[in-house]
Amino acid sequence: MAPPAAKEGAAQAALLAASFACVLLHAGGSAAEAVSQPRPEPPSLEALEPGLAVRQEVVYYPVTGRTAKDLRSQISASGPRERPNGRRYAAATEYRITWEFSYSRGPAGCSVTSAAVALALRQVYPFWTPPADAPMKHQRRWKRFSSALREHEAGHGDAALDGARSILRTITNAPPAASCGELAASTAAACRSVIRETTARMREDDIRTGHGRTQGALLP
Repeated sequence: MAPPAAKEGAAQAALLAASFACVLLHAGGSAAEAVSQPRPEPPSLEALEPGLAVRQEVVYYPVTGRTAKDLRSQISASGPRERPNGRRYAAATEYRITWEFSYSRGPAGCSVTSAAVALALRQVYPFWTPPADAPMKHQRRWKRFSSALREHEAGHGDAALDGARSILRTITNAPPAASCGELAASTAAACRSVIRETTARMREDDIRTGHGRTQGALLP
């Protein structure tokens, strides 16, 4: 943070929110997937406001085998871990929001003059290339599962995007402060509050949907 005595300056901050690993496998699950699995779409970015940048990374981990037991075993061994409990799930969403703003001092005190917020979104999914003898019913089941899984993770992505937008508004609308140090501290505190609210929203969504199970992200 810049010292309070500075007439002009800039402040930067970053927070890494908790990752959200979703869709715990049922012990009796059975699934397979067609090679032509649709790729997940990024959050709705068609109308990003000035000052907001979004970068999305989609990562796939391979699972192999023919039987449901094979697939469950590999996802249980290779699926992303949820922090801090270390439990493995079929998919996960992580986000990181960083922000910076410039300020200047004037007759009304220290005020924000410009702001920039960046959202980095990382989503992890399983991907299975079925062998030639994989039953078609299993491929259909996996396709339904994958579609529901993407829907659930998209909800986490949308929540992260809403959080980034809220932080941009928080910084842009910050009232003038008596000193630039006070402005930087109060703005950072307000942004951290947005992060907590965003994280709580994601956790509540996981609780409400059973980590996506009620949305159909279930291996029957």
